[in-house]
Amino acid sequence: MDEWDLDYIRAVKHRHEADLMRKPNVVGVGIGQRWREGQPTDELSLIVNVTRKVSEDDLAPEDRIPEQVEDVPVQVQAVGEIQAHAPSASAGRERKSHRPWAFWKRWGKGSKIEEGLELVEDAVDSMLDSDDSKSSDEEE
Repeated sequence: MDEWDLDYIRAVKHRHEADLMRKPNVVGVGIGQRWREGQPTDELSLIVNVTRKVSEDDLAPEDRIPEQVEDVPVQVQAVGEIQAHAPSASAGRERKSHRPWAFWKRWGKGSKIEEGLELVEDAVDSMLDSDDSKSSDEEE
């Protein structure tokens, strides 16, 4: 379990995302770097975003988030309530590529982490471009 194949983890996420999203407080499911004892590891995991963490004792067994799904580790991250915001004043300006993840330099080019980050950035850019084109259509 040192290094997971990104395609395999994507497939596991695809198969289980709907079930995980039905659980109380779950607001998102993604793939990200696994952390242990406050430190990043070289492993990938499924990341389940929740509005707030709840004690397992306060959850019915079927509402608990598993520690693993098909041998892929699962991490729970409290992210709070998710809210959509109006476009900022910079909307429509050329966006600069950025990589806010501190571990970017650790792995460098050609790594599985880089592949995952590029996929996330492409998806975000695509969503932002889609929002920009919707705004343009509404203005016409």
